[in-house]
Amino acid sequence: MTWVQLFRRYLIVIDDLWSIEAWKTIECALVKNNNGSRVITTTRMHEVAKACCTGFPEHVYHMEPFSDLHSRWLFFKRVFGTEDSCPEESREISADMLRKCKGVPLAIISIASLLAIKTRHVDPWKKIFKSLGSELDTNPNLNWMRHVLSLSYNDLDHELKTCLLYLASYPEDYKIERSDLLKKWIAEGFIRERRGLELEEAAESRFNELINRSMIEPVYRYSDDVVSHCRVHDLMLDLIVSKCREENFVTIIDGQFISMNEASQARRISHQSGNRDIAQAVERMRGPHVRSYNSFPAADCIPPLSKFEHLRILDMMGRRSGTDPENMCVDLSAINELFLLRYLKISHFHLKLPNKFGELKHLMTLDIWHAHLYPRNQSSDFTSLSSLRDLSLPCDYGVVLMRNGLSKLCSLRRLWGFDLQDNSVECIRDLGELTNLTQLALHYSCPSHEEILVASLEKLGNSNLRRLSWYSEGETLSTQFWGNCFTHPRHLQRFFAHGSMPKIPKWMEHAESLAYLDRLRVEELKSDDLQVLAHLPCLVSLFLSATTVLEKHIIIHPNTFPSLKYFVFFCEPSSLMTFEKDAMPQLQDLTIHFSNYKQGSAVETQEGSPVAGLRAPCKPWKDLLGYPCQTWSKVQSGVCM
Repeated sequence: MTWVQLFRRYLIVIDDLWSIEAWKTIECALVKNNNGSRVITTTRMHEVAKACCTGFPEHVYHMEPFSDLHSRWLFFKRVFGTEDSCPEESREISADMLRKCKGVPLAIISIASLLAIKTRHVDPWKKIFKSLGSELDTNPNLNWMRHVLSLSYNDLDHELKTCLLYLASYPEDYKIERSDLLKKWIAEGFIRERRGLELEEAAESRFNELINRSMIEPVYRYSDDVVSHCRVHDLMLDLIVSKCREENFVTIIDGQFISMNEASQARRISHQSGNRDIAQAVERMRGPHVRSYNSFPAADCIPPLSKFEHLRILDMMGRRSGTDPENMCVDLSAINELFLLRYLKISHFHLKLPNKFGELKHLMTLDIWHAHLYPRNQSSDFTSLSSLRDLSLPCDYGVVLMRNGLSKLCSLRRLWGFDLQDNSVECIRDLGELTNLTQLALHYSCPSHEEILVASLEKLGNSNLRRLSWYSEGETLSTQFWGNCFTHPRHLQRFFAHGSMPKIPKWMEHAESLAYLDRLRVEELKSDDLQVLAHLPCLVSLFLSATTVLEKHIIIHPNTFPSLKYFVFFCEPSSLMTFEKDAMPQLQDLTIHFSNYKQGSAVETQEGSPVAGLRAPCKPWKDLLGYPCQTWSKVQSGVCM
């Protein structure tokens, strides 16, 4: 008689499951006898959780961090017995400790257990807080936490370990931009080519695996299911920094003195903060082995770039406030000496460009989007950068005049900040030859060269263009322009329009991959125009505004906008909007900007309309322009999402 026959109804808890294969082996031993048995598994892997609940995704429970209330209860219970027993002088440092733990029970218990055996004076606690990273290495009371964190680290393959260790380049609590991180991994050579995948796709796969393993925390954009940034939990970062010290992987300059010997051995430098002495030491530094240099605003210095002859990554971020251009200007005149450079990004520094980027044959990313050009308008030749995949030009702080021959950049995937007014007709014509381009941002201030631009955009729309951002000032482009710039842009997924157009262009109804329409502002809106967007199968997010609405009653018909989750609508004067049954079935968030209607009267819902299931949790508020607004949100388990 087997144990299953003996106990016809069973409850089994399987803790810390690591792989789908292990679950399949265990599952074979489980008899499905319809007696109401249950199996509970815990895992760090999102994919394992989904495999355990095949066919029942709603049974996956994602553990959220403890709330502040529960975190305090657990912490003070372990240290003092109750929160009321905590001395007043210990409350501030206790709050600092809890912020460090970020609601993770393992971290709270481990740190509280360490403090419980210490004297309850504030000074020793402050000392522990400041040295928590080294305590993780040496204090036996934190061995279990280090063991648990190390299990996750040791289970990674070599490539993924290398990708994870690179996160030590970022300061604590820093919100790391996903796209930048992936480009740096590629520039460092961490990502191997895989059959059927571009390098960016392979890097994306590795990034998603770290999220799946809960080793980094994803940060999502509003009205978007895509991870735009990530964070590393403080205690995981402590482990990563510890591993980096052991392997001389990343050298962190954070205000502590760094010896010239230590600097000379550094392979990757992360300059996170400093003072005048540190800045002077960095300026004298020679880095024969330095492959990567990342500096952050608090560093406030410019390193001797010419001494880092083997540099592959240079990312310098200055202070956002205005600085003296003479003293804080990054001069790239000698940048061609860094012939191994693959990634170059300068932000919030004054910047002087070289006349020509001649020798940087390996450069893949050049990002000066947030740089302040000094002088303001500069000309530079990028045409010899045969490996360049990402070029981002200044948006608000000057104009880069590109030389003719833009079509030579045949590897370019992303061109951001191209100014249509100041660049030549030849450059605008060459845009259409960049058939590998997937992302394009254009600046446009007055009508000129419309026919040439239309021809270029149509070529890109028929090629690989997936994202178009349009920054327009001044006059509105003609209906003819917007009607002809695309015919069937089958790959276009995102369209951002900072500026207005006469009406919704007809070609949008053929953009079957279009998922995000942001800041779509039309001078005139008719119900028929809205139908252009109503049957797009992939449209998830729509921000639509209209200067004039010809019908005072807008009706959203049944079975329209099948995938739309986020809808923002603005018009002046306001119109009544009616949602009929089964209109926008996936809608989660609705925001209506109105001026003439009282609360709740800008929207009318019929029985069976998904909008009727949304809740308006707050009174009308005013947007940045002072217009009244009302927001409706999806409600789950009594919580407004």
